[in-house]
Amino acid sequence: MSAHASHSAAGPADEPALVTDLVYDVGAHKGEDAAYYLAKGYRVLAFEANAELVRGCADRFAQEIAEGRLELVEGAVTDSAEATVRFYRHPLSTWGTTSEEMVSRNLMVAPSEAVEVPAVNFAEKLRQTGMPLTFRFEEDSSGPFGSDVGPWLARPAAIARYRRVFLAYRLIGAR
Repeated sequence: MSAHASHSAAGPADEPALVTDLVYDVGAHKGEDAAYYLAKGYRVLAFEANAELVRGCADRFAQEIAEGRLELVEGAVTDSAEATVRFYRHPLSTWGTTSEEMVSRNLMVAPSEAVEVPAVNFAEKLRQTGMPLTFRFEEDSSGPFGSDVGPWLARPAAIARYRRVFLAYRLIGAR
C-alpha cells in the first residue's frame, strides 16, 4: 500500500503509529464493507480466507487494487507459526471459520469443507501498515490474533488514541 497519513502518538517504540486513512476489513466476504470504506475515501486492507471470495473481490475491486487503494490478503488470521491453517468453508459463505466449535454449530444447516489456507500473522500486518483508524471484523470472527497484538490495544493510551476503532470481536482473551 502507498504512503500513509499517520498520527504519531507517544507509546513504546514497537507500537504501530495510527494511520488515519486505513481500514482493516477482517473477513471481507464479498467486499460489502470494503466498498463502503473505499467510497468514503479510505484505503482498505481486506483479509479473507475463502479463496473463492478472494477471487470475487479481486474482480470486483480490480481498479481499486491497481490504484493501491485496496489490498487483498488471502488467508486466515492466526497466531500459528505454521504456513497454513485449517479453514472450514461452508455453503453459507458467511459461516466460514477456523473454529471447531463453529463448525459444530454450522452442522445444523450443512457440513463444512476443511481446506488448508495461508496463515496470516496479524501483528506483522500491523507492523507493516501501522495501526488502522478502524477495524471491521465479522461478528463471529474466529481465530486468535496473536498475543503480541493485545498489548498494543490494551494500553489505556491506545484505547484513548484509537477510540474510533470499532471491534465486533474481542481481541484480548480470544480462545
